Amino acid sequence: MMNHNTMISPSQFFIIAVNCMFGSSLLTLPSDLARIAKEDMWMPMLLGSILIFLAFWVALQLSAYFPNVTVMDYHVLLLGRIPGFILNGLMIILMMVIIALYLRTFTIAVKVYLLDLTPPQVIDIFLLGLGMYAVQYGLAPLLRLQQFLFVQEYGIFLTIVLLGVLSIEAKYYQPILAEGITPVLQGTISTWLTYTGPEMFIGFLYPFITPKKTILKWGMYGIGMATFIYVIMTLIVQGILGSNETANTIIPTMMAYRFIEIPDTFIERLDGYLMTIWVVIAFTSLINWIYFISFGIGQMFKLESSRCIVVLLLPFIYYLVYIPPNAYAIQVITQWVNYAGIFWGLGVTPLLLVLAWLKSKRKMSC
Repeated sequence: MMNHNTMISPSQFFIIAVNCMFGSSLLTLPSDLARIAKEDMWMPMLLGSILIFLAFWVALQLSAYFPNVTVMDYHVLLLGRIPGFILNGLMIILMMVIIALYLRTFTIAVKVYLLDLTPPQVIDIFLLGLGMYAVQYGLAPLLRLQQFLFVQEYGIFLTIVLLGVLSIEAKYYQPILAEGITPVLQGTISTWLTYTGPEMFIGFLYPFITPKKTILKWGMYGIGMATFIYVIMTLIVQGILGSNETANTIIPTMMAYRFIEIPDTFIERLDGYLMTIWVVIAFTSLINWIYFISFGIGQMFKLESSRCIVVLLLPFIYYLVYIPPNAYAIQVITQWVNYAGIFWGLGVTPLLLVLAWLKSKRKMSC
């Protein structure tokens, strides 16, 4: 699916990073932040980007020690065959659970706002089937698709998002830090899954990106763009609904844009326009996750092609989608997966970086 003849530019990595960070959290996260941080709900989004950039920097430094192999290979080189294989398996499982939660929330949003009479299973099967077809021929076609759509989809998306400024009320932003900094810090932890992507995928892509010296800069650009959109959307949702109503709404982003109308025009109910363009963005995120999971499994078992893995993988993802029986279970599982992601990004990866440094230092001394 991808070999050393497939080279990726840093700007293409930027597009992948941005697309991977936009998923279902775009619609649901303001509700979680409003319950924790109330009027300061936008601050955790800002602080969360700093944490994810730190995790990305650590993962990038780790990959730099092994410039010619992927994350699946250097886990084995650092830990040994069996421990490395187990760590690779845990990483794949974590990614599969993330995509399952993402797909479950995506289906709920689409069913509520677009296809209310369609069974959710039909939506999931269609999306997974389309995703399977999209990733069959590797990363190069996916990159061309995302490059073609990137400017149009995010240009339209940002235009719709910024129209929300027309309906905000300043009173909903007060008071600031009324309960201190502690709720803001607690909310920052909840934002991890929102930004998850670059710190996990850099290990897959690093050997194929050229020139490598600009990867950090373009990764920072990608995280910065995602932060800008997330913070702006959180501020707009808060300014329209207020923190109390946002906290009690399942999909507050769509609810907020439902009340926006542009004066003296025929345009109303911006939630429909926002949902339509969001579906395109969310699908590009979905196919990236499917690709990297299948590519990672192919690397684990040293397969020349991972096309068959995609077909075998999708039933497992579909099964994981419906393990949570209700919305409360989804929320609980999401919290634990969020903690697992933080542990991986700020615990496991730094430990591996230390091991790589020690191994490199030992080689130099010999």
